[in-house]
Amino acid sequence: MSSNRDTYSAVLTEDGKNLTPKYREIINTIEKVSQDRRSRGIEPTNTIQIGDQGVSGNSDYDDWLSLPPLSALENAGALKLRGVIVTGHNTSEDTAVTKGFLDRLGMSHVPVFAGEEEYWELDDDLQRRRATDSRRKILSSTNPNTVWQRRHHVDTDLKSTSPGDPLNRTYQEFYNGLSEEAKSTGNKITHIITTGAQTVNELGITSEETGKISMQGGVSYDKENNTMSPDPLARNNKYHMKACQSLLNTVANKNIPSVYSTKNVAFQCSLERSFLDELVTKTGSTGVAKFMEEMVASVDAKFFKDSIRPEDRFAAHLDSSFLIDKKTNLTDEKEKQRIISLFEEKYAKKPKETFTDKMYKEYLKDFDKELRHHMTLTQYDIHAVINSLDIEYHKALGTLSDPDGTELSDFDRTHRTFGKSTDDLGIDVNRVTDVIKALVAHGTILSVRNTESSASYSTQSD
Repeated sequence: MSSNRDTYSAVLTEDGKNLTPKYREIINTIEKVSQDRRSRGIEPTNTIQIGDQGVSGNSDYDDWLSLPPLSALENAGALKLRGVIVTGHNTSEDTAVTKGFLDRLGMSHVPVFAGEEEYWELDDDLQRRRATDSRRKILSSTNPNTVWQRRHHVDTDLKSTSPGDPLNRTYQEFYNGLSEEAKSTGNKITHIITTGAQTVNELGITSEETGKISMQGGVSYDKENNTMSPDPLARNNKYHMKACQSLLNTVANKNIPSVYSTKNVAFQCSLERSFLDELVTKTGSTGVAKFMEEMVASVDAKFFKDSIRPEDRFAAHLDSSFLIDKKTNLTDEKEKQRIISLFEEKYAKKPKETFTDKMYKEYLKDFDKELRHHMTLTQYDIHAVINSLDIEYHKALGTLSDPDGTELSDFDRTHRTFGKSTDDLGIDVNRVTDVIKALVAHGTILSVRNTESSASYSTQSD
């Protein structure tokens, strides 16, 4: 997808140790707002993140790219990340990798918990249930010929051997303690939810301890009845639509402030592939940046493979044409069709059930040759992180077209959606894109500094 932004400019200095002035100014602005808030007695916001980051085959890369910004924002005094809850099928490995990733970011103080699977076995939408049942079956398989379907190919091993939570609490026990603290101190909890409505519902959230819900995923409004419903086409809603609706009902009925970003925002704020290339080149071939690069490559290839055959698509609209239009920088229609035809001719008649790892390696050669260098970085989850910030930050950063929502109804101002349509985004695309780059890059720099500091400490101890 082509963007309206200028030619790519460097985000990091040549030595990879600092941000270039344009992006350093963004971090400086966040730090200044945080300092001003602290002078008025406002503490960094207690924040938890609920998502499905992992190396399981159905995980996306944007969950991982949303974690360095949390490190950057905590370092700048905007928030305090109190915990991360990992949802999905393979939570044992995924929580260990998440813990290791956070440790690299210098956030070893953040506990990681296993949440719910996010699966609704009684879904009455047969097409959706077939898709979620198929996903579950694949992730549960032990067939050595289909490893590519249930696990992303990531060589960088960040898995932690330490427990996700030193106190060995369940995620409910962790939240109960944090909830009581929030009620007693008045520093309410902000929930950043990228996937995990079923898990959040188990927490029994109330307006007493919850200050804001920031979600990735589309919603539709019934303004007359003041009710919200989940967008059935939003991928993270599809796993458990009943839980999504229940969460939205809770948010509306208890009048908990909430904010949502749709795929329209994510597509408009997609990043150039060269941004990730720069992070890897300048910060080293191991660690956080390399892990993210490998996840991006694996996710792009796997999701495009699933788009080729109608039977393999998680949703009917996620065909090859849609992905090429929305997630690449290709503009020539003949070239788009050539690539689509090439993959359909070679792979459309090969069922997923019999598509072995050996066959997948052959497919990867075609994907790397034809598409990999054209893919853009479409980040959904990072918008939930940015939207979690208090309006003071947005005003200082200039990210919103109408920060105070002066033209909105009271209900829409309390439960705000960005990206209702491509003509009604509600954001400054270029500015938000720059903020994304600054936060991801700064979090990556912090990970390098933390690794170097740990290595230096280890050497001195020896």
